[in-house]
Amino acid sequence: LVAAATEMGDEIRRRFSRPVARTHANGLSAILRFDAPRRIDHLVTMEGVAEGQKIARYRIEARVDGGWKTIVEGQTVGHKRIDRVAPIDVTALRFVCTEALERTVNIRSFAAYDTRGPGLFHKAGQR
Repeated sequence: LVAAATEMGDEIRRRFSRPVARTHANGLSAILRFDAPRRIDHLVTMEGVAEGQKIARYRIEARVDGGWKTIVEGQTVGHKRIDRVAPIDVTALRFVCTEALERTVNIRSFAAYDTRGPGLFHKAGQR
């Protein structure tokens, strides 16, 4: 049981140790831009929660072929929200808080990841 938990922790660290890009913002949105299309399959958003959670609803949009496309819609972020998306090549990503408990929120981190590669989940056929 301990070995399995250790292996799972190692796989999570492997997948999420090197983001394609990361930013932060104080406001209702955050944008990541790329010089060329980049493949992503996970997005990790972290809210600054020192004064409580503020984000009630959000969406994440991807810039694909010159236009914005919604790829995630969710509720609350809290300490950390991991959204898995179908692999997609993007030139930009935009986090938009669509409903908040206050006018400004602290987006402590908004990061995109390409997690492909060998690993526990890949071996098990779960990718």
